[in-house]
Amino acid sequence: KSGSGSSDGVGFGVPANSIKRSVEMLQDGGEPAYAYIGVSTQPLYPQLAEKLGIDAAQGAIVATVVDGGPAAAAGIRGADRELVFQGARYDVGGDVIVAVNDVPIEHAEDLGRLIGALKPGDTADLQVIRDGEEKTIEVELENRPTAITRP
Repeated sequence: KSGSGSSDGVGFGVPANSIKRSVEMLQDGGEPAYAYIGVSTQPLYPQLAEKLGIDAAQGAIVATVVDGGPAAAAGIRGADRELVFQGARYDVGGDVIVAVNDVPIEHAEDLGRLIGALKPGDTADLQVIRDGEEKTIEVELENRPTAITRP
């Protein structure tokens, strides 16, 4: 807290590409529109993958799927149980997204970046691991609701 009681020294970083895209949309007379799939995720890392018996070193574990969202419509599955591992709680048992349009997910936040680079109405091929099998699920992206901050 600052001496004045305000938020001195607090800053927010916004990627330049996001600003550029928003400005272009506004200049074209529209409103900024961002794609979303409607999931929350947790990171998959090698030790957790080994514990879960997942044949992938990195990815995004789908914890929850938004009812009525694009991922739900495409059949993406969220967690069905909890696991405490290395002192942290994980929602597991659902799909693990390992790539978007053949671009590997190396960190869970990559999912948001990859989906955010697309537009509502586009389709994204999500490579997922489900029950030990890798499969591709096509998701039609929708416009991100105002209250949602992640894909």
